[in-house]
Amino acid sequence: MEQFWTKIKNLISKTGWCGALFALILFSFGIVNACKAMKFWINDEEYDNEWTIDLGSKGEIEYISNFWGKNNFLNLNGFMRNLTGQREMNGIVKLNNGYLFVPYDRVEDQELEERAKDLGALEKYLSSRGTSLLVALAPDTSSKYDPQIPLGTVSYCNDNLDRLIPMLQGEGIDVMDLREVIHEDGIDQYTMMYKTDHHWTTRAGFYVYGKIADWIGEKTGVEAEEQIRSLDHYNITLYKNWHLGSRGQRTGALFAGIDDFELILPDFDTLLEGREGTGTFEDLFINYEPFAQKDPISRYTYELALRQSCGNYKNLKADNDLKLLVIGDSFSEAVCPYLNISYGEIRYLYNQQSDTLDAGYLEEYDPDVVVCLYYPENVFGAGGTAFDLPR
Repeated sequence: MEQFWTKIKNLISKTGWCGALFALILFSFGIVNACKAMKFWINDEEYDNEWTIDLGSKGEIEYISNFWGKNNFLNLNGFMRNLTGQREMNGIVKLNNGYLFVPYDRVEDQELEERAKDLGALEKYLSSRGTSLLVALAPDTSSKYDPQIPLGTVSYCNDNLDRLIPMLQGEGIDVMDLREVIHEDGIDQYTMMYKTDHHWTTRAGFYVYGKIADWIGEKTGVEAEEQIRSLDHYNITLYKNWHLGSRGQRTGALFAGIDDFELILPDFDTLLEGREGTGTFEDLFINYEPFAQKDPISRYTYELALRQSCGNYKNLKADNDLKLLVIGDSFSEAVCPYLNISYGEIRYLYNQQSDTLDAGYLEEYDPDVVVCLYYPENVFGAGGTAFDLPR
């Protein structure tokens, strides 16, 4: 014990009282964080945030997730990186225009061909039943026509999509490359994406809904009502500086800012039936909890507000009896609300559960149209395109 205090005195004499105080503060932080981490492990809790295993070991990630004052330190880190002109933080890269993105590795042709064959099997089966299939591919944040990627960073997302699309078309699939659709309409793709999130905006979701509705009309002759198709018949509420997206959660609010969020609600009558009962668009699709109080720590404004729109619904005010099946991911959450009020019946299947789609399911539901709406990460991976259908 005497040797311990001797070492402390020697440390103070070498570093001074300021150094000793700094060491004491660090030691205190270590104790507090260790206690928080121990509580987490003892209670066998689960964490749900953007600190994923690719950023370190499981223990490191759990420790970081429970770090005392984590968001304040994260904001300070982001501020200093901004100040010094650094473009990378915790696996997130800031594009030249300030948008946050994650670089993609190159996916080999063989793996892309497997994804094309998966979707080709679905096309083949649906075609035999007289059902139309559309595969709609969402863009990555970095635009194909204006990448904005800083020098020294390489991403293969657009290259992967450029190689995948001809493979899908070779399987006889109708492909809607939304990168091209947006570009051909003369729209700056970045205006349709959140700066701090990988998702597109709610306004972009409405735009994509219109493009899918156009395709359905061409294939089936069933047109969505004009009032549903026009933003003139919706009330749009703007929540300023409200949404810190999944990428912003890794970098803090001072690295790239906080996004605005728009809620787009119809100003005409709606009535639907779903698992939760019968109700209006707002009753069944919108969760107002994320709008009760501004909370930049939570990334779930987009998903919490809109997720329930992805489900099985009957439109009790429909002027048609078209049956639609949507296979998608979280990008569908900004699109499904408007599809739900346009057609007679819609069922939704989360893409990671697409292997539950088999001949029995399709025969029971008997959809007129199937739409697969994929974010690039989900179409490159095997999970979202594997169906229980013969190739």
